[in-house]
Amino acid sequence: PLIMKAPIRHKSLREHLVSLGRTYLLFEGGKAGSLDEDAIREAHRGITRVMLHLGLWSGSPDTERGAVRVEASKWVRAPHAGLFHPLVENGSHVVEGMVLGSVTDPYGELAHQVKASFGGYVLCVNTAPVVNQGDALFHVAY
Repeated sequence: PLIMKAPIRHKSLREHLVSLGRTYLLFEGGKAGSLDEDAIREAHRGITRVMLHLGLWSGSPDTERGAVRVEASKWVRAPHAGLFHPLVENGSHVVEGMVLGSVTDPYGELAHQVKASFGGYVLCVNTAPVVNQGDALFHVAY
């Protein structure tokens, strides 16, 4: 799991909760349009650990691995339009220059590699098979 203190976006639920003086915890995980059992399990573990820390829950924390703190995140975008072929998945650790995937023409002949311009951890992978130039492909935290 990754921990990142993200800036509050204007007109978001988080902004509204802060304006009300409410404490909140936001979990993001899994893939769009599907239930990811690993993400659900990690969310449950994380929420339990936070509640234990705040004295809202009793018992022992379920910790299989430690969390990694990250400072920020950026999107790696499609260099060209075409068919998207990711090579890494959510949670992968990537290094600068690593090939994350490719965008090809419909025949699979003209391939444009998508490389990491910085190292970090993959938060999200676009699962759309067809992408346009500039589309967000990988959300990477560093």
